[in-house]
Amino acid sequence: MELKCESVQFDSGADYTLEIDFNVLNVIEMKSVLKILYNSSSFCYGDIYLLGENVIERMDYIGLRLRDRENRCLAELVVETFNILKKINRQPVYISHSTTQQKKENPILVEMHDKFNHYMYSALVDSPVASPVKSPCAKASPAIDTLVEKVRVPKKMKKAFRR
Repeated sequence: MELKCESVQFDSGADYTLEIDFNVLNVIEMKSVLKILYNSSSFCYGDIYLLGENVIERMDYIGLRLRDRENRCLAELVVETFNILKKINRQPVYISHSTTQQKKENPILVEMHDKFNHYMYSALVDSPVASPVKSPCAKASPAIDTLVEKVRVPKKMKKAFRR
């Protein structure tokens, strides 16, 4: 019995990097992938930025419905992703646009912060759901008006004394 051992050679010029397709994952799976990537090597930080871009796309797709109870998991994922991206940058993020002196900010962090605040806390002016609906004016019948006038307001009641 003879064993032949063939050596398998890999092309050293080929790219063997793993790319994660975040579009196939649901929100709960994305949370666990975010934790795994953050606790892994710093080479995975690029994948966290890609996850952040995917989270922004999902936020844009949902829009103002991000406030709803069924989208609470996505809102939590946005907050977790924002906090982890902030930790990765190791610099304070100044979001205020009114200050003249600003540090160079990460565009993903700024975009995520602005969109999250817009979708969660802005007024519902943009939404057609918030447009006021006028109720129809009901005309009062004269019979009801006469009954209201005839009802007497009770006089002050006097305390009954016990003997």
